[in-house]
Amino acid sequence: HFFGNIIGICITIIVAFFIGLITVRLKEHYLLISSLGVCEIIRSIINNSKFTGGAEGLLINSKIFDTDFLSLNFQALLITITFSVLGVIFFNQLIKSSRGILYTATRDNPLLLTVYGVSPNRLKVEALIISSVWAFIAGSLFAFYSRYIDPTSFTIMDSLFVLIVVMIGGLGSIRGSVIAGIIAVGIPGLIRFINLPVNIISTTHQILFAVVLIIIIKNKPSGIMGKIVLK
Repeated sequence: HFFGNIIGICITIIVAFFIGLITVRLKEHYLLISSLGVCEIIRSIINNSKFTGGAEGLLINSKIFDTDFLSLNFQALLITITFSVLGVIFFNQLIKSSRGILYTATRDNPLLLTVYGVSPNRLKVEALIISSVWAFIAGSLFAFYSRYIDPTSFTIMDSLFVLIVVMIGGLGSIRGSVIAGIIAVGIPGLIRFINLPVNIISTTHQILFAVVLIIIIKNKPSGIMGKIVLK
């Protein structure tokens, strides 16, 4: 499935490029709303496409290591941790690089870049493409772990969940996003240790997550380790 992932990355780059051209002039919540709208359009197309299995979805039977010594779940855990570490290293190095400094300047003061003859719009599209590729990698890992995907696997609620995790960790902070991700995954893990009926476990998870979000936003508007204060 290596070549399938390469093709998927190429398609992701093309789609992200055109989406970037369309939404590059939007800012803040307008960009957020348009991005979520594009996600719903793509999900609707996939839902009605025979190539992707449509509403029935796709079964995925694959192994990264062709051995019976390592279970599929352990393989999924191993490859997820590997790519997570690589992702953190990649973005840390990117931020420290000269290109990363330009990305930061695009966020903080795009007018200054224009004065120096640098196109903020081009940098925004580049950043969107890079983020989209890593989002594709995350989706591939999810598909490998779950072994079955359909359009309901990627709803607008999943997109909002990711945005909330970033808000909790703090905008502009990779370390904060990692901590918030651990919190988001850890809350349902802790709930499983409590003897609650199955039908209220998901509701309890949502309530606790909402409480954590409210506490953090109220006491630290920039997030746990954020560098940008939400206005």
